[in-house]
Amino acid sequence: GPVDKVPVNRGCRAISMKGMTATPGFVDTHAHLHYKTLQIYPENNWEHFANLAYGVTTVFDPSAPTKFVFAVGERIRAGRTVGPRVYSTGFILYGAENTHKAHIRNLKHAREHLKRMKALGALCVKSYMQPTRKQRKWVMQAAREEGVLVMPEGGGNLSMNLTMILDGHTGIEHCLPTTPLYRDVVQLFARSKTGN
Repeated sequence: GPVDKVPVNRGCRAISMKGMTATPGFVDTHAHLHYKTLQIYPENNWEHFANLAYGVTTVFDPSAPTKFVFAVGERIRAGRTVGPRVYSTGFILYGAENTHKAHIRNLKHAREHLKRMKALGALCVKSYMQPTRKQRKWVMQAAREEGVLVMPEGGGNLSMNLTMILDGHTGIEHCLPTTPLYRDVVQLFARSKTGN
């Protein structure tokens, strides 16, 4: 509206936006910004500056080094470094065979992992390729108990993705691997409130 009709708080300045468009900050819901070579973490990240330059004011990193991503998010919130707001899962609950595997043999193991990640700062976890539906359900139960969201990775397996939707996962991190999707799958996805 007209500048003379808009109340301006003390310490703020009015800017003429005639002929311009203002938008809210963009949210990148799948931003892998926090893996660095040799785990040497700079005080400021060029990726953060680039995101801010393009209007991205909030990022969600669904897989990042736990010790770094939560610390950098806290530094940004405290004004100690520059960057968009950072939310993350920290390191994934890896189900595939590798040296970083998160062994989930029962509900007790799932609870231990969820409590640990929540204590470190995770608002959600990434359940990555947990091989059985039973394991994924244990993660979901532990997450509900802790008030933590679960973003799974289905590895391009439609059957696995569909059971994740049925079991109440918060969101599926990648597109469903089949096209076209028919009405039954589209309605299941829509009615489940699972994000993508």
